[in-house]
Amino acid sequence: MKTSFVKIVTSLSLFGLLASCGGSGGGAGPKKFAEQLTPGGPATTTPEPERLPVDGSNIQGTYKAVFETMNTKITFNNPGSATFQRKDDKLLVYFRLFGGKAFASHRQSVHLGTRCPGPQDDLNGDGYIDINEGNKVWGKIIVPVDSDVSTQIAGRTIHAASPDLSGSYWNEQEVDFQTFFDDLKDEDLYPNDNIQKLAADEPFTFENKVVVVQGVGKDTAVPETIGSTDRYAAYDTLPIACGIIKKADELPGTSDDGIIPGEIAPVNQQGDVPAPPDALDLGTPTAPVEGSNYSDVEDGTTTTTPPPPVTRPEVETIPVVTPPPVIPMVPRPGVTPVEPDDGDTDVEEEDDEEDDGEDPTDPPA
Repeated sequence: MKTSFVKIVTSLSLFGLLASCGGSGGGAGPKKFAEQLTPGGPATTTPEPERLPVDGSNIQGTYKAVFETMNTKITFNNPGSATFQRKDDKLLVYFRLFGGKAFASHRQSVHLGTRCPGPQDDLNGDGYIDINEGNKVWGKIIVPVDSDVSTQIAGRTIHAASPDLSGSYWNEQEVDFQTFFDDLKDEDLYPNDNIQKLAADEPFTFENKVVVVQGVGKDTAVPETIGSTDRYAAYDTLPIACGIIKKADELPGTSDDGIIPGEIAPVNQQGDVPAPPDALDLGTPTAPVEGSNYSDVEDGTTTTTPPPPVTRPEVETIPVVTPPPVIPMVPRPGVTPVEPDDGDTDVEEEDDEEDDGEDPTDPPA
């Protein structure tokens, strides 16, 4: 019992000595003490994230977001992707989406958040994620992908659209990168809207940003529980696709350099000239014959039996008769036109009036 008491007192004395050393100005301090207790040496500290350049020089190559369909009870399945590619002084933006609603208008945007909404973000429990619930997750817009990506304001009233019954669409545009980047740090003329500007010393990257596509057709039935923003209807702002932008290793394609691959037929420098008489000779019309172009031989080889020519029946030519021209009837002066006979057998009485001797061609007095 006495031995245990001595051990406890000794341990407490050692702990007090270390604590008093940490309290003095030249001691190790609590943090140093914690590092000394870490097995294998000092405690591992989390390094600060690398500071990105503020001039946008870090944005190089291709960035891509693959869409996940949202609100599948209404939209079913909308696969697609968004691609951002910087090459030299140009920025290419390319969106494609399949299986959307026919003739729908789609708002497209890049947001400052880092994730897409899930079932836990359905705040009113109606089974849908509307634009208000989505904004709480993906944050404000940094790049409105409208008809003019070079600025946040220009082109904001013109959006992508599904041009036909398939509901699929794609759109692309190429803008000057420096114009695009400078506008992100320009003066915020509308500080109360949902579009964010960057500070002068704030860096930017496409990586881990959120891409959102909104909008279904006007005739789509949308539950009344789905909210909207501003003056827009719920079908205009309903989120239908969301994706996280990642750095892509491969290019989505190559730009058109104007060179046509493969052999090119020689061009006639004389322009349009009549074709030679035998140019349109397509040969004798043929009809398919049963058994030809099939592997019906024992050794499995393919036989091709030329079919007999098809004889077309003669078509009787009916001459076209041109009717004679119609000559209009011009009444002679002083002669009353004769009315056509209507079949009446009554004989009209002759005029008993005497001729007054006046010439009907004389002008009136």
